[in-house]
Amino acid sequence: MKADRKDILVPVDFGENTKNVLKYACKIQDKLKGKLHLLHVVFKESWWAKSVLTDEVTHYAKEKLQRYIKRYDLNEDTIIQVKTGKRHKVILEYASSINPAFIILSDKYPSNKGVKKLGSTLSQIIISSKFPVIVTKSETRTVFKNVLLPLDLMQDCQLKLRNSISIALNFNSKIHLASVLFGNSRVNWKKINEKLEDYKNNYLERGIGYSVQLLQKRKEMAYKEILNIAEEKEYDAILIMTHNEKGIDNYLGAFAQHIINESTIPVISITKQAAKEKYGNFFKAVMDPLGVIKY
Repeated sequence: MKADRKDILVPVDFGENTKNVLKYACKIQDKLKGKLHLLHVVFKESWWAKSVLTDEVTHYAKEKLQRYIKRYDLNEDTIIQVKTGKRHKVILEYASSINPAFIILSDKYPSNKGVKKLGSTLSQIIISSKFPVIVTKSETRTVFKNVLLPLDLMQDCQLKLRNSISIALNFNSKIHLASVLFGNSRVNWKKINEKLEDYKNNYLERGIGYSVQLLQKRKEMAYKEILNIAEEKEYDAILIMTHNEKGIDNYLGAFAQHIINESTIPVISITKQAAKEKYGNFFKAVMDPLGVIKY
């Protein structure tokens, strides 16, 4: 298995947001110098798939993907794949075969901010992926120049820390730490400050730029505060964990779901599911998805 993960997987559903997702993926590819993989999955049980021959559907989808390569000026070495089966399973299986740096998913309803809940395919991929997943609604002007990193008292911060370091070193990012605490508990403030010190020391050691924002609130939901910060400061990505500390593997936490569903900028999600894989070099690859952290 490669220690260096550079390739990018983009599942393509031919939806209205495909153009934005492909342009966004190209910007990341330019930084990583890996290959772009476009994957279209034909759901066998779809009514239209039953009415035509599988070979015809596959041929049509491949031709459409080839047109995308020309239309959006993608690299000539872009790999196209058309497969059949349950979408999330096929996408995850293909991801495991190529070991990508990121899976980039399109929000199928980019204009329905806060209204349309995440689709089942998208949710299943986010929950189960062993690789960082990016959900995007649009093409951003910059890629990972200013990444917002929400911190709380419950999550496995070491996994998030190492992913943020890896992204920062690859993309010359500035990491913006933000924590929303409720009430006046000195114990909670002490704990979050301890975590912040750990992050700050790691960033300083590696020459990574950062900022810190601590907010004390009484009523507003934490996710709304994070989204407000992202919009106010014009950050270009949010990095989150998908589960809480007691994380259930098939559950997408409420905070993560709100952030992914309502954010107007790309959201990078990482799951504790990946951290449980300890065979070979996989554990190191998950903690350091782009292979740059020196141990």
